[in-house]
Amino acid sequence: MGVEIERKFLVTGPFPRASAGQEIRQGYLARHPERAVRVRLAGDRAWLTVKGRSEGASRLELEYPIPVDDARAMLELCEPGCIDKTRYEVEHDGLTWEVDVFAGDNEGLVVAEVELGSPDQEVSSPAWVGAEVTEDRRYLNAVLSEHPYAEWDEAYSVILYYDRGARARGEALAERLRARGFRVRADAWSDAREPDDPILSAITAADKIHYHPSAARKAASIRDELAPSLALVEGDVVTPGSTWAMGPRSLTILLVTPS
Repeated sequence: MGVEIERKFLVTGPFPRASAGQEIRQGYLARHPERAVRVRLAGDRAWLTVKGRSEGASRLELEYPIPVDDARAMLELCEPGCIDKTRYEVEHDGLTWEVDVFAGDNEGLVVAEVELGSPDQEVSSPAWVGAEVTEDRRYLNAVLSEHPYAEWDEAYSVILYYDRGARARGEALAERLRARGFRVRADAWSDAREPDDPILSAITAADKIHYHPSAARKAASIRDELAPSLALVEGDVVTPGSTWAMGPRSLTILLVTPS
């Protein structure tokens, strides 16, 4: 009987890519807090996997190779919401880290997993990983297939708002940021917003706001109005080569004005 022991972390910086990643598509014939039955297709290989409930970093795992054609047929029978991602293997301090770069409805999420020999094995984390999410069920692939990252309030790492006369400049900047790996919500700012507006819910879900120097007053007014406990951190995310420690609940506020 197999037992999987692994820890999971968010990836917060560039990681080494020694080789091309492996594209993976997977779906779930069953997804339940107590068990999941997964079908995975990766190139010319496929597996059927049964997983039990997670207990910390450990869970039962029974995995069986299956024909690729069977996997394709099973994926058609899976619950709605398949997972698409590219997996990279990175060696660090004697351990192999599997880095998953998600696509589709989970685009913008990058997670690293490391498999261990025992739950108490010491792990030296590479510089490019951030918060550990091993026990956060939202990051289970089975959960992501049903509640994808795009639906989370904190999915946006950058909220870019622009004056109404600067829409073209604002949208162009948003595309530049997306090309650099940021998950961006761009919109014209209005002080009159509906209570369920996604930007407002994302701000109130955050624990930190990074802001461009030109947006200092606006960031402060947003914080004071919506979430007085938020920390404000000044910086310039647009500067090429700038480094941001973007946690899962951090936001960047940018202001674009007409030239």
